[in-house]
Amino acid sequence: MISIVLPFFRKLADFQKVLPLNRRYLARPWVEVVVAMDENASESGVIELARQYPDIRWQILVNDQPHGWQPPCKAINVGVRHASHEVVLICSPESMFVTDVLAQALGTVRAEPRGVALGRVGFGTYAQLRELGASAAFDAQAPNARDPFKLYGSIALARQELESIQGYDESLRGWGGDDDNLRVRLAMNGARLLGCPQMQLLHLSDEPRGPDPHFDAAVDFRKCSPSTPVANQGRDWGRSFSRRAWPVDGAPGEAAPAAASWEVPAAGNPAFAVPSRQRCPVCGRFTQLQQALPICLRCVSPASQKPADAPRLLCVMQVYNEQRDLPGCLEHLREHVDGFIVLDDGSTDDTKRIIRREPALLELIENPATHPHVWNERENKRRLLEAARRHGAQWVLVCDADQRFERLFVNGLRALAQALDSLGFWMLSVSCRELWERPDCYRVDGPWWAKNDARLLKLPHVVAFERTAQLHGSWVPDVLLQASRQPRRHAMLYYHMYHLKMIHDADRVRRRDFYKSLDPDKRFQAQGYDYLTEAGEELELVPITEDRAYDYRTLPAELAALLQAPLPDERAVTSR
Repeated sequence: MISIVLPFFRKLADFQKVLPLNRRYLARPWVEVVVAMDENASESGVIELARQYPDIRWQILVNDQPHGWQPPCKAINVGVRHASHEVVLICSPESMFVTDVLAQALGTVRAEPRGVALGRVGFGTYAQLRELGASAAFDAQAPNARDPFKLYGSIALARQELESIQGYDESLRGWGGDDDNLRVRLAMNGARLLGCPQMQLLHLSDEPRGPDPHFDAAVDFRKCSPSTPVANQGRDWGRSFSRRAWPVDGAPGEAAPAAASWEVPAAGNPAFAVPSRQRCPVCGRFTQLQQALPICLRCVSPASQKPADAPRLLCVMQVYNEQRDLPGCLEHLREHVDGFIVLDDGSTDDTKRIIRREPALLELIENPATHPHVWNERENKRRLLEAARRHGAQWVLVCDADQRFERLFVNGLRALAQALDSLGFWMLSVSCRELWERPDCYRVDGPWWAKNDARLLKLPHVVAFERTAQLHGSWVPDVLLQASRQPRRHAMLYYHMYHLKMIHDADRVRRRDFYKSLDPDKRFQAQGYDYLTEAGEELELVPITEDRAYDYRTLPAELAALLQAPLPDERAVTSR
């Protein structure tokens, strides 16, 4: 009737304490307990514990591959795959049932078509439990019964709901957010999330639970904004391990009771619909709780035609020896801006000829070639923005030859500038996505996810960059810097800008060495530049989904050819 899936990783001591407290709920003929052990060091202890409770129907599955801590997604999926019943409850082996959680969960899922029962989990200590009793200890730590963001830690649903979205996302890394990601994808797939305040569990530990030291807002955002309800695409989900340690295959086991004896006690469990924590991948709003913003092209689709009162928008570029990437860059923006102003910083290849034949070119500014080449970023930016003002620009888009904006952004660029202008914003920052190994995968581990830059600017009357660093300096002129610290002046959204010159290792090395030569003492970047070429075990790549793609037709031929190559090591490529 119901299978309890317990993901298990080095929790033997807690399980030994909590299991006797839950025995009266687990030792029922219609209940199965599936322990999905993501390690084998505790195997003998868990089996010995199971032997002490023969009235509980057990399945104990063990992973023999050594590894450090990882999210429980794989273990949960293994448990779901092996569960015997059509309804599953997923919770922690440290969680005590304060109420008859199993009967309440089963009753809710049966009563509501496609219902997903979400319980309440409080966090307490064994000392509090002894002093106060279960109900009082729960009440002292319980989350608000009506707060949809506090209904976590337990979930019950029909197994087919999990199968339809291919279970928990096994690509997720880092602590937390797995449950939120699952619930978002369930809701996206049409399941009905139900808050069940009477499903009360008390997560027990020896020490009081303090502030979460592992919470990362950026990681949480990623986990709550999946592009599709289906996870683990192309993977054999739920089969990370399969060895059944108990009962031993072939050994005589307890026969399942006759169907007539499977009586589930009635349990009142008033349920109410709750929203998921789904967030827009562009503006970050909680889509079921917060209103859409007109500057989010994902939430508010702009008109297909150029708005009649759209501000004049020009693209400014500074280039140096960019004959490989420049033609495609101009092409991917040409129909979406009112012209280009380009500064060539002394190129010695075919770059100038490419610029001069551009039909939307308004002005080419030329710097003489120097040996060795030296950038003067502040002066180049000043001259470009001054030229844009001469040509009547109200807003400017900044782009480098080796960058591509996602289609969503460029297709609605004029409407976006109009919306920013009407709301009083002066600039927009976008996310910088460093492509790695392929033109359709970008890096997200460590500092790579958080990179952003102001690329859409309202052109001020006075253009100066005296407060801007000479290297890696912002495109925001001095007069706008103070405004950028005001939330209503600086919009920071997650539109994607993809960088082509990190795809090949040789390009990464050249980039590292170039910046080290310009900044040998790390004056302009304290962390230095070695990280540009480092990968290591933490490398995490995310494939670009169709809804966030850029125009691959604008890639240089040798990069476009990489799209036909097999994906890199599956260990590194995740499927968000």
